[in-house]
Amino acid sequence: MKLSPLFIASGLGMIIVGFLFIIYWRTKTKVNYLPFLSGALVWIVSVALKFAWAIPINKRLLNLLLSVLGNSFGNLIFWIYVGLLTGIFECGITYLFIKYSKMRKYNYNQAVSFGIGFGSVEAILLGVVSLYSVLVAILRPDLLPGNVLQAMRPQNLLVIPAPIVERLFTIVMHTFSSVLIFCSIKNKVFSLFWLSFVYKTVIDAIAAWGNLSFNINILSHLWIIELIVIIYGVTGFYGIKRIKSRY
Repeated sequence: MKLSPLFIASGLGMIIVGFLFIIYWRTKTKVNYLPFLSGALVWIVSVALKFAWAIPINKRLLNLLLSVLGNSFGNLIFWIYVGLLTGIFECGITYLFIKYSKMRKYNYNQAVSFGIGFGSVEAILLGVVSLYSVLVAILRPDLLPGNVLQAMRPQNLLVIPAPIVERLFTIVMHTFSSVLIFCSIKNKVFSLFWLSFVYKTVIDAIAAWGNLSFNINILSHLWIIELIVIIYGVTGFYGIKRIKSRY
């Protein structure tokens, strides 16, 4: 069974969504590219540090938790831990970059630009990886291990829009989280940082549960997770608008 070329749309869609956010906000506000690039740089640093921590530790920690606490409670603690990694590295590193640089002087539009850059670079890079993987699976399937190739051959085309939808609303989440951190620093209201921290921790804990325990290879399960992402993203969208008055 060959992978349908239609699955190229997933990667392309993620890339397009990433660029469209930047184009839309820059056209609307005339903000220069520096805040977008700053957000992208902070994402690269924070995610690199998170992976540097997670790669040698996560698997060992999961095995330890399962052996000591059993499957149910061990998995629950691990999902929370994965969410906390995002809060610590993505929110914590972002806070440090903003507080101890000229970025702390950004106005509201620049802060939103930073958040868009932070989320868009993730969408673009994930889209590139997805696009490359699908092209290899279509053009040179012999280069991929059999289990990887099998995992890339879903039966239902309704899988295709899922990562596009996810990136669309995830960029909004990153933007809301970033603006909360900017507002926290500018107004010296540290509770706004903790709101950002909890906001990201919860959604990544849910993502860990979906990937590790909810079997998102089942189409209905996948779209349940995406529905949660949509609701979370809509909350972030209204949060971005409401925080403007406090900024």
